[in-house]
Amino acid sequence: MTSFSTTTTVQPLILYASAVALIFMGLYLPANRRDVILPLIWALLAASMQDMRQLDWIPGFSYQFGMLVMITFLCSPLIFHTRKEPLKIKVDPDGSLNWNLAMAYKIYNNPRMLPIKLEKHSKIPPASNSGLVQFTLYRLLKAAVLAALKIGTGSAMTPIFSACTLEDFSPAREPIIRRLIYDTVSLHDLSIRAFISTIWIFDSVSQLEISHALVGVLFVAILRVDEPHEWPPLFGSPLKAYTLRRFWGRFWHRLFASAEVWARVIVDQKALLRLPISVKKIFVAFSIFTMSGVAHALVGWRIGDSALERDVLFFWYNFLAVCFEIIVSKCWSTKQPAYLLHLVESQGRVFYVLTK
Repeated sequence: MTSFSTTTTVQPLILYASAVALIFMGLYLPANRRDVILPLIWALLAASMQDMRQLDWIPGFSYQFGMLVMITFLCSPLIFHTRKEPLKIKVDPDGSLNWNLAMAYKIYNNPRMLPIKLEKHSKIPPASNSGLVQFTLYRLLKAAVLAALKIGTGSAMTPIFSACTLEDFSPAREPIIRRLIYDTVSLHDLSIRAFISTIWIFDSVSQLEISHALVGVLFVAILRVDEPHEWPPLFGSPLKAYTLRRFWGRFWHRLFASAEVWARVIVDQKALLRLPISVKKIFVAFSIFTMSGVAHALVGWRIGDSALERDVLFFWYNFLAVCFEIIVSKCWSTKQPAYLLHLVESQGRVFYVLTK
């Protein structure tokens, strides 16, 4: 019974690892034969999501795993077309086969589409032992601080939610803007929304940052297959995210780069070449937001979430808000109104968090 339970718990990981192994194998095939194994890769990825709720022995791991599967689903065809020439199996002087798995790994493990150098030697020298120690200590300290903050915010939730009742989360309390106009909204209502929204944003960022820090230590300091410069920060500076447009473009950047590549492939088709550049940019942005929403909805569906349409609507609302920002910024060409716009948008984001 224990053996069966253990197998069920790790089955999604085994299926995902099998899909990755096929991706690696495809890199050794001629370019015109790689697409043949794509359906099998996608089938394994889909199967890995069936029981991914079993992965919640690490809190939040099932959701992060689901997003990893979605990104791999979109990236796998792009990975095959990143390098046209198949990887070669070399024979070492001692007669053993060198599969060059490190190069296959670097091609696969690049979901942000960062520039990588494969055959050519990098101008950046390998990190010294002191550099590796510094990289490791910084990443471990970062993960520890974020984990402590997560525990602290979790403890802070207890007194706040102890004052809540089921009525605070009833459907009648949900439409906040209409109640602001036609009814009354208490400070208690706004406090609950502000706290939950803040925790939700922090949880999303901290989970990704902790995972990125620990996996970076694994591949750089322990396995020694990467260099520190090949693991740049996952997010941009939060100081540059003072508008929604800059938040998605400067802070939450490149996390879903494969969606942008797919959107640009579509707009570059012959039938769409005559479209104005502005229309193409709008289509690319809308496609990125839509694919992000659909990916979150699919993952939420597999882990048992409800109201999945809200995931898509959330990203669509952000797309419309970004469009509004661009229109207003185009109308105001001088710097002083632009600074005023940034201030208004910052206050608007606070209002959105309080009232969403």
